[in-house]
Amino acid sequence: MGQKGFWDEQERVSKLNNKKPVLTCPSELIPWDALTHCLTRVTVKSARAMQGRKGIDPLILFKILVL
Repeated sequence: MGQKGFWDEQERVSKLNNKKPVLTCPSELIPWDALTHCLTRVTVKSARAMQGRKGIDPLILFKILVL
């Protein structure tokens, strides 16, 4: 292929910017607000769970699971 030219990086970045990002598609399709209510109902917090470091948001954990 050879050595990269001076403008090759700029052309590559401009092509990537023209494409629609893959991770924004789920954000447009899934109603996260409705899931937030359901996920907070499912999680149970005991007195012991209130001690120590704060837990990770259930919505973030669900998004990681979906990905």
